[in-house]
Amino acid sequence: MSIKKKWESVSFGWRHFTDSSEFGSKKRKNIISNVTKFLFANLDFDDIENSLDWGCGGGLLAKELSNYSNISIVDITKDSIENALKYLSGVNDIYHQELPENIDDFVFGGPKIDLIFSHAVIHHFPSLEYFNKVLLRWKLIDPKYIAIQVKLSDKTKECSNYERDFIDAIYFSEADLTEHFSNIGYNITSKNYTTTARGIKLGYYTFIKGDQG
Repeated sequence: MSIKKKWESVSFGWRHFTDSSEFGSKKRKNIISNVTKFLFANLDFDDIENSLDWGCGGGLLAKELSNYSNISIVDITKDSIENALKYLSGVNDIYHQELPENIDDFVFGGPKIDLIFSHAVIHHFPSLEYFNKVLLRWKLIDPKYIAIQVKLSDKTKECSNYERDFIDAIYFSEADLTEHFSNIGYNITSKNYTTTARGIKLGYYTFIKGDQG
């Protein structure tokens, strides 16, 4: 199954939890709190005019990000973008773009981006090959900063059955994650951790382009 078809088949409420009964208000507040504390607090928004939310879902965190900078959004499904735009109805001039099935075909058409933000998205990628292709797209967009959340393990591993295991498709060791970003010219400036109710370690990382800072 393709990544686009897989995400089009996933529960709408689960993907767009801005107002979903599947995600209570307490959980939404906890997500916002962690992102604010572990990612946004480690970025110099005086230096960030335009941000790109990669994998915006229902727009929960894009809206939070709009408090700090202008925002653009991309997602693999059209209905995610439509739902996010509704949630962001009070925010002006949002550039939006649907990701293609073949990520090699993606060319970002929006404004010059200073920050790429991607929360709880990378661990849903179908393979490490796909992840590295996304990194090459990010390198072409050429932001000063990248801020992400990923799932961590002692060893980097990818799922063998994406249709079944898409929730936990990729785990990273911190050393491997650092190397992947170093390969596209980005260095870690901050790292923080939390643990899910299932005992999965989450890593929150901010990176800066290597010739800056």
